[in-house]
Amino acid sequence: MQAAELWTRYTDWLRSNVPAAHGNLAPGAGEDRIGSLERLIGCRLPEALKVIWRLNDGQRVTMLSNHIVKATPCLPTLSFLSTEMVARVWSEWDALRRELPRADLENLHRSTRSLVDGVVRPLYTSPLWIPLWADPTRPDYIGLDFDPGKAGRPGQLINFGRNEDDHFQAASDVEDLLVCLVAEVESGAWLASEMGFGTESIPWFGAPRDHFFNALHARWQVRNPRPVRRAR
Repeated sequence: MQAAELWTRYTDWLRSNVPAAHGNLAPGAGEDRIGSLERLIGCRLPEALKVIWRLNDGQRVTMLSNHIVKATPCLPTLSFLSTEMVARVWSEWDALRRELPRADLENLHRSTRSLVDGVVRPLYTSPLWIPLWADPTRPDYIGLDFDPGKAGRPGQLINFGRNEDDHFQAASDVEDLLVCLVAEVESGAWLASEMGFGTESIPWFGAPRDHFFNALHARWQVRNPRPVRRAR
């Protein structure tokens, strides 16, 4: 199944089941925005990802850990980053890589591991890790990995961020990630909800104390049955 078909199937489900999230989807991106992002990060992005952004360029309003605003996530418990937001988050991490003392960065690298040896490089951050889906309240992401380990695959989807020291391959490519997304929501596991926001509540997607990273990790464990520490 192709990316456009999978994404349309997902957004049709979203319209019927989580209308607040569907209403927060942004219009599609033009080629200028996609091209500008590719020039910034120095990577040619997968066509499947571009197909999605041409349909919906992320969210109209996006909550991030350093940009707390009232916004319903368009993915279960996660913000769907636009081309502009990807550029913003990638640039913030790029600044960190440039400004952090080398010894401190090396210490952070040593605190990480790949849950399967050689699939993900044991790094804290890499300029070739491109954030796509973001935890709205923590600087943690699911994103593209163009710097895989010897047993990994260029363009695989991995978890990374401040709190994600145990890396795993969440999906082999963008279309595989969309297959997981569609299967998860169609299972009935992720429903419309509400989350506290100060003294009020805002429409949410999924149980506020749940996390879609856990669902991706559970699917990873099925493919890799072995005793491992939970990712989160």
